[in-house]
Amino acid sequence: MVRSGALALTMMFAACGGDASGASSAVTTPGAAADGAPPPASPAGCQPSTEQSLVAEGLKFDRSCIAVPAHQTTSLTLTNNDPGESHEVAIYRWESCFARAARAGDVTTCADPSEGLRFKGDILKSGSTTYHILGLRPGQYAFICLVHPTMHGVFNVG
Repeated sequence: MVRSGALALTMMFAACGGDASGASSAVTTPGAAADGAPPPASPAGCQPSTEQSLVAEGLKFDRSCIAVPAHQTTSLTLTNNDPGESHEVAIYRWESCFARAARAGDVTTCADPSEGLRFKGDILKSGSTTYHILGLRPGQYAFICLVHPTMHGVFNVG
């Protein structure tokens, strides 16, 4: 089943024009600095492509890094292998409150979880769906399951 991100979010992102500061974004993964600095730009096995996949199973994602080319639409297929659990993918600027809070393990500290949001996919209860993510500016972002914020990784755009 193929779904695209919500039209309202697409229009919001187009109106916002992305992060004009060029600040980088992403989420802490093994090898990332303890101070929350972004991990290396190209962790092993994280190859850029406009077609990516992600599997949610055991309340974890199967990978901690996704890399995509800058300014190009990307197809991201999410497969939910967790019976009875819902998952989704959202992409945030690396230094946004929600991304920092997910790395710290307490997302309740953010007053506005939409701050820094660049993409939010529909919730997937089972099976697979493909999100179409409009081209992002170069940098590092966080990909996060908003249903289970402990599920996150690095979204490299370059």
